[in-house]
Amino acid sequence: MDTTFWRRPVAAFLALAAVLAAGLVAASTSSANAADRDAVTGISVTPASAVVGDGLEARITWQAPAGTQPSDTFTVGIPSQVTGIAGTQQLRAPDGSVIANCVIEQTRATCTFTDYVATASNVQGELTVPLVGAQPTNGSGLDWTTGAGRIIHTDTEITPRQSGWADAAVKTSTLRDNGNILYDAAIRGSRLDDGTTVTDTYDPRTSIVASTFKVYQSDSSQNWTLTDSSTWTLSDDAANHRFTVTIPNAVTDGTIAYRYIYEAAVDDSVASGDVIVNTFGTRDSTSTDRIRYVRQGGGGTGDQGTLAWTKVDEDGEALAGATFTVTGPNNFSTTVADDGAGDRDTRPGHFSLTGLAEGTYTVVEAQAPDGYVRSDRQLTATLSAADPTGDAGELVNVKAATPTPTPTPTVPDGGGTPDPGTGTGVTRPGRGGGPLPDAGGPQLALLATGVLAIALGSALALRRRRA
Repeated sequence: MDTTFWRRPVAAFLALAAVLAAGLVAASTSSANAADRDAVTGISVTPASAVVGDGLEARITWQAPAGTQPSDTFTVGIPSQVTGIAGTQQLRAPDGSVIANCVIEQTRATCTFTDYVATASNVQGELTVPLVGAQPTNGSGLDWTTGAGRIIHTDTEITPRQSGWADAAVKTSTLRDNGNILYDAAIRGSRLDDGTTVTDTYDPRTSIVASTFKVYQSDSSQNWTLTDSSTWTLSDDAANHRFTVTIPNAVTDGTIAYRYIYEAAVDDSVASGDVIVNTFGTRDSTSTDRIRYVRQGGGGTGDQGTLAWTKVDEDGEALAGATFTVTGPNNFSTTVADDGAGDRDTRPGHFSLTGLAEGTYTVVEAQAPDGYVRSDRQLTATLSAADPTGDAGELVNVKAATPTPTPTPTVPDGGGTPDPGTGTGVTRPGRGGGPLPDAGGPQLALLATGVLAIALGSALALRRRRA
């Protein structure tokens, strides 16, 4: 049996399998080479003190160590007394480039570096982690653990919330992962206005999520029981930023307390760190809740060096239309046209590159403006951490020489020979303007021939006589 038909597909399959296996090995190797870098340089928490359920903000400063590669990470373990508000965020450089992608979990924050770190230096920034107070710190503060195992301590105080039997109005709040605020309020039935109603005045930048609203009741045992929604009425007056809850058949003898739990959505106008105020209660008993709202956030910086230079004419005036090639450290190379992509200076003849690493840069003219000669002179400038702004100076262009056209001789109507010396194309005239006088013409030629013949004959006769 001829097995050629089968051998070729099998060989092709084995070759494809080898390629895929090599790719998997390479990917595995790349993943295996990823390292958790000791990038965290400091942690601060605001506010310095809060109660359980309050929002806090951890600001983590970081700097990518030398040798950091794409896919490397840096991590921070979140202390048990606070809980991270889950979410994702991107750390971006001022030019919009993504430096790292971060994932916030309840117990940890992890940031993974992108290709940005392969060519940039001085990569650093700040990561904002939103938190919620979870347990009292009892004066011990918070201990944060970096991926390298370092402990960073912050003097943050978390205190307990008011708890127990709800006599006077009590209201607390907690930030949720979805960005809403979870409110929890309670009051004794004997405190209800007219024996049925409680009023809540909320921050104008928030709105009630009616579908989340629930009412519970309990005796002094604190065993809260969910009530049927048909036993109470929610009336939201959004124009005046308040709502009322009415329980027509509330127990008002003081043996029962009522609890209201719901979520409030937060407007985009609320910035991270803003305090949101909410007042809950009745005529003779109110509770005001204040919660500091925090959002996911952060940013970074990479190379912030700036290189500038100017193109001028022979009079020192800015000259538009040139194109340059710029080379520098880390195999940096780019072509910049006047007012083209990458040129941050919109003035004609003025050039500026930003986001550059430390090192020496060379500027060479690739194309001169129309009508000018390209210059072979090179401009250089060195950028450093101490002085990240470099001015490479001016490059002068001279105008290209304009070739002089060769005149076309013409023959005048009167005849004659064009005069190449004057370029006038006319015959050189005599003094009177006419042709030059006759200087002998053919006769002079015959006379000269005769003289030459006599001389030759005399020489021949003399030679024979001597012989």
